Amino acid sequence: MRENFGSESPWEPRIGFSRAVRVGNQVFVAGTTGLGDRDQFVGNAGAQTAEALRRIEAALVQAGATLEDVVRTRLWLRRIADLDAVASVHRAVFGAIRPASTVVEVTALADPRMLIEIEADAVIGAGTPVRKEPTVHPEATLTDRLSRFVADCPLDAVPAPIVHEAKRAMVDGLGVALGGSGHESVELLLRYCQTLGGVAESQVWGRPDRLPAELAALVNGQAEHVLDFDDTFLPHETVIHGTVPVLPGLLAVAEARRLDGRSIVRGLVLGLEIELRLALALGRAHYLGGWHVTATAGPVGGAIGVGALLGLDAPALRNAIGIALTHSGGVTAMFGTMSKAYHCGKAAEAGVRSALLASLGFDSAPEPLVHPQGYLNVVSSDRAAHHLTDRLGEQWRVAENGYKPYSSGVVTHPLIDALVAVRNKGVRAEQVAAIEARVNPWVLQATGQAEPTTGLEGKFSAYHCAAVALLDGTARPAQFTDERVNDPAAVALRRKVRLTPDDALRKDEVAVTVELLDGNKHTEYVARASGTAENPLSDDALSAKFLDLARPVLGARADALLDRVWHLESLADATELAMLLARK
Repeated sequence: MRENFGSESPWEPRIGFSRAVRVGNQVFVAGTTGLGDRDQFVGNAGAQTAEALRRIEAALVQAGATLEDVVRTRLWLRRIADLDAVASVHRAVFGAIRPASTVVEVTALADPRMLIEIEADAVIGAGTPVRKEPTVHPEATLTDRLSRFVADCPLDAVPAPIVHEAKRAMVDGLGVALGGSGHESVELLLRYCQTLGGVAESQVWGRPDRLPAELAALVNGQAEHVLDFDDTFLPHETVIHGTVPVLPGLLAVAEARRLDGRSIVRGLVLGLEIELRLALALGRAHYLGGWHVTATAGPVGGAIGVGALLGLDAPALRNAIGIALTHSGGVTAMFGTMSKAYHCGKAAEAGVRSALLASLGFDSAPEPLVHPQGYLNVVSSDRAAHHLTDRLGEQWRVAENGYKPYSSGVVTHPLIDALVAVRNKGVRAEQVAAIEARVNPWVLQATGQAEPTTGLEGKFSAYHCAAVALLDGTARPAQFTDERVNDPAAVALRRKVRLTPDDALRKDEVAVTVELLDGNKHTEYVARASGTAENPLSDDALSAKFLDLARPVLGARADALLDRVWHLESLADATELAMLLARK
């Protein structure tokens, strides 16, 4: 006996087919794509795979089968280069079922937006109930799964290289925060916070002042990001400064509660890991739409970090995530102003508040992330929720973090590398007729200010960054003062810079041609910018960067602080760090 089953896909009546056909105990599911609930394709290949498998599961259930009954899948890919992303989702769903499977690259699918199409065959009764919960990123359990992972992950379960990477992040974060501690915006924010009162329980870094833990996290977060010199996670899909929403809150609460170094390291590792995974899950469209990802994913990282520090259980951590998302927000229109760094301080403050509220029993939605009106579905058209849990505890995104050699928007760094290399060949600004650069399109979106007038705007002007790289051979804080941005030599040279967007280039890649007045040309290609995970700064280089920024603020105590961070696991009481971070 044959039964046909349909769905709401517009392709079924147009072509004349069923979503699934059952004959006896066999179910055949037609080729299924990542067409979302609003007749929109959900984004990248991984996200389309997850959506296609969700729709396949719905068809199987309608026909009386389950995913455990699937005996064969066929995957038709537009680009075989997408196989890793597709495979990670397929493995998350079928890793315990192991159906026979075929993967084929095809020239085209029915719609150019389609990146993958999947067929499935099932035999009812063939499967055993190997899963006790829904499979394709279950909306009722995803945040619970994250929360359980954090609650159940001791520091000893974290690989030693990841623990070391967290300490590298802390060295870098404290250094840039001390370097930014004297900035005008930090002074203004501190003055405001001092009007609010409260228990002065946590240190303001690089200053003699103390504040309540939440407010200390806010001010220290502002200081850590205001130079735009802090670490950056830079995959294809997104950009986020991971440490600043997590570290200030961790140290503020650890000091107030007199917690130890191992607790701090654990909180930093887990806060960073969940935050970076959330940034990936938010997708490319989230950033391109104008969201500042550090301000949107950051509060969750901060909440997880402080929650792990305090030893919250899984239900409390789930609530902390939802509370943090309630604080989430910030747009890239603020780049080049004090408010960009305020996004980061606010994320750190929100992380503290969210974890502390959750610890008292304050609740949130049971599924704040992937509920139909949850955060991922509201703020992203190409969300990819599988990034949150795929190989969680096996693949650590913390290992992909990068550290800046220059204090400007990270997508300007390959351009700076290239112009420094041209300078090192003996080329000087007065010889230059034109500078032509092919760059990733994000360079123009994030750092396209052609005529900056302040130091903060200069950090988001690829034109100014190229100019000072050739003029000065670097792009450190001295290159981003108001005076340097308005220097006639810098203005004249940046007006000779022409940037051409090229989708074929990654964000850490650039091709530059410098044409001289005598007609000669110099070309430079940067495959991986310095400071990225693929071309990393060494521990010695990070220590040198820290001391360059910290010694003018702390003097000789900077060296003692650096040694304490590198040996953080042996720290008995966080107040020792606080005393080293205070300016006398």
